[in-house]
Amino acid sequence: MAFDASGDATRRVALASVLIVALLAAAFGVTIWRYQHSRAASTSARQSLSQQLDVQNAATAFWQAREAMNEYLASGEQDLLSEITDGKTAFAASLQAVNADEANEQALIAKASAANDTFVARFDSLAPAAAGTTPAQERQAIESINTLETSVTDPLGKLQQIYATEVADRRAAASTAARQALIAALVGAALALLGGIAFSLYALRLLGRLGERERALRLTVGELHEREEALQQTIETLSDRDQLLERITATASVLGGVANELRAAAQESAAATTEQSSAVAETSATIEQLAATATGI
Repeated sequence: MAFDASGDATRRVALASVLIVALLAAAFGVTIWRYQHSRAASTSARQSLSQQLDVQNAATAFWQAREAMNEYLASGEQDLLSEITDGKTAFAASLQAVNADEANEQALIAKASAANDTFVARFDSLAPAAAGTTPAQERQAIESINTLETSVTDPLGKLQQIYATEVADRRAAASTAARQALIAALVGAALALLGGIAFSLYALRLLGRLGERERALRLTVGELHEREEALQQTIETLSDRDQLLERITATASVLGGVANELRAAAQESAAATTEQSSAVAETSATIEQLAATATGI
């Protein structure tokens, strides 16, 4: 019974340990998974934010070049041409840095780039004849260029909206995943704490049972020791009786021999008595004959 109880306790401890380890592994697995997802979402959010900034830089470069165009048409200053060229270069570099990975984004970038090329080409065709001339010619050139502005700004605005939405969505996903990772970590810590407490309580209970069994075993051992001593005394008493029995047996043997001798002596005495009785009888008979003879005389 004790071995069965001990084996059952061992199986319970092993099962509880396996269950706790499995729950902890699951909790920490979810924590790692959600944390990695949070990091990936954060990285994607930063990438989208970088793309949004690149599109914003392209829009800034466009408007700077557009302002330089207006100033050039109004004044005809040659220094402004280099500023326009720099704006065109910065616009192209900013769009190239976007590094879009979606087809619709790539299409909008290509559309904005082609529209900007058309916009600059129109300026280049109108500027030599209109720059520094009459206000009417300058206004006509500016209005002609203005008709192409939306072909550049609309794709840029759509790109900014796309990346702004991506940034918000990916930041929200990263925040949700981080919160889930935190919850999973807290659950894992709570499970570890509760499991440790339960295991400690069960271990204390088991130790208490083992203590009781040890005390009962000590009592049993004491009783067995007392019984052993009593048995030893009994054995010693029986040993004394065996010795007494051996002595009685030896005495009986001696007395048996004496009895045999007495029996033989009695038989010899009986034989001698018989002989004496025969002699007496013969003597009596002789006396009787003598008396009869004497009487006859």
